[in-house]
Parts: sequence; C-alpha cells; structure tokens
Amino acid sequence: MTTTHFAQRSEGRLAYVDQGPSTAPAVLCLPSLGDTRAQYRRIAPRLLDTGARVLAADLRGHGESDATFARHDVRDLADDLVAVLDAARVERAVIAGSSISGAAALLAAARHPERIAGLLLLGPVARDLPLRRVLRPLFRPLFGAPWGPTLWSAYYRSLFKRHVPEDLDAHRATLRAMLGDRARRHALVELLRSDRRDVEQSMSAVRAPVAIVMGSADPDFPDPRAEVAALERALTATRVRTTTLEGVGHYPHLEDPDAVLAAYRALVAGASRTVEGVAS
Repeated sequence: MTTTHFAQRSEGRLAYVDQGPSTAPAVLCLPSLGDTRAQYRRIAPRLLDTGARVLAADLRGHGESDATFARHDVRDLADDLVAVLDAARVERAVIAGSSISGAAALLAAARHPERIAGLLLLGPVARDLPLRRVLRPLFRPLFGAPWGPTLWSAYYRSLFKRHVPEDLDAHRATLRAMLGDRARRHALVELLRSDRRDVEQSMSAVRAPVAIVMGSADPDFPDPRAEVAALERALTATRVRTTTLEGVGHYPHLEDPDAVLAAYRALVAGASRTVEGVAS
C-alpha cells in the first residue's frame, strides 16, 4: 500500500505519494481542480516503468490535502508544488500538470527555473479565455451549493470523449463524496474563478523545455488546436513540443496514456540533450 506523505504549509498540509528510486529523475504529477491525484492512475505505472521517481499530489482543498486554506488561486498552486518538492527533498523535477495545474506549472517554471527540469502540460488551461470570464459569476451558484457535487460529476463525465475509463463511475462517486464537504466545494469554486493573468505575463520567461498534449475534442476550449498554437507563440524562450490527440477530451493521460508517455519520453530525451549541449 502506498504511503501518503504531507508537505506542511502555513495554513495546512498538502498530501502526496512518492514512488520509485529516490535517486532517479523525478516527475511530479498534479491533477486538475475538482479531482484528486488518482487522475494519474493510468499513467503513473508507465512512468515508473521508465525508471522515474514519480510523485503525485492532491491540490489544496482536494483529496487528502487539508481544506483549511483561505486562498485558492494559480499563484498558490505554483507555490504549493515547490513546497511538495521541498518536502520530498527533490531539487529538480519534471512537472506534469493537468488543466489548471498546467498553468501553475508554467508559473512555477518562470519563478523557480532552477527547480523545473521540464513541463508536461496536459490540456493546460493557462490563458484567461473570454468564455471563462463570462462564466466566472456562475461558478459559485452552480458548484458551491449543495447540488454542486452532482453538477460537477455530470460535467466531469462530459470531459471524456474517445475513451471512457472503465472505473470512471466509481471515481466520479469519490469526487461527489469529496465535494460533499462545503470547504472543498469552496476550494473548487475559488480555483474555477481564479484568473490566469500572472501566467500569461510569465510565459515568456519559461526556459524549461515544454511538451503540450491536447485532445482535439477537449470541450474546455472553443478550438483546442488554436489554443496550442497560442501557447506556442507565448512560450518564446524555450522549445515546445506539441501533440494533439484526435477525438480525445480534456484528460489525455486517462484517455490515451501511451501517447502521453511517448510525449514524456521525448520531453526528457530532449531536455537531456539540451543539458549535455550546454555542459559541453
């Protein structure tokens, strides 16, 4: 059974698991809002098979992390991921970030370049899209109320397109139970409402290599391919590799983990060549 560890922040604890050799290159996996670290249940074993050290953390207010945090925004998530690395005594890691965690990973890479070996961005919601600004006032009445868990569960199901995991219904039940806690619904709503302005302004400072994996049918974006192109244009100081998976929704690591693994391998290989080139 995997042991849950905790990184202590001033307002509460962040839960994470840590598997693989302690001396191996590390990858820290961060889920989307409204979910838990179990989001990486299909890709984590594959990452371990590469010989990596694999950490997976719950966001503040989610999963086994405490729901005692007063604030929930992308800046906090970026600081949190560094706190998890500190607690696990990991000096440098690849960050796998899904949805909002992709935004947090970008911000952390801009602010703490010495800690970030590379970014694997999975359906990253890293820009303040017009539709999100329009919907922002609706998030609290929709998902903060007692019916929020049911609505979130239905929305979560809609994010899967080409392949629906066999255990999805059981996982959705876990999420409904988690969001039965008012404090955890508050965390969900605040993260939904958080803006991405800091991330957009920081992307030009990101120098760690980046891999973006996007589903062509991701319903979080009006045009997923256009979103990838916009991120490429914004990431001016680094090399960006992109993979668009046909017919896949918002969670490519659950719908097509082998394709995500291939993107990870290419990212790590490219990062190694870059380091060797600089060293020589």
